[in-house]
Amino acid sequence: PVDTPLLPAFRETMSDKIIDWAIESGAGRVATAEDQAKALLFLGSDLASYVNGVNLLVDGGYSAALLMGQVSPPK
Repeated sequence: PVDTPLLPAFRETMSDKIIDWAIESGAGRVATAEDQAKALLFLGSDLASYVNGVNLLVDGGYSAALLMGQVSPPK
């Protein structure tokens, strides 16, 4: 999850257990808008001049942990 004004509403709609699980499964914290912006700045910079056709996941390692079976969704 990303710390935006929508996060409290999302917590009300979804179980806190799901939000907490997602946080613990990645970097151990909620992402910030700055985390997301840094990825955009990289992609828009000359440093990414040879990057194309890729999905850049800015999720603190959550997707990798899920893919590798290091975490399981809460039941």
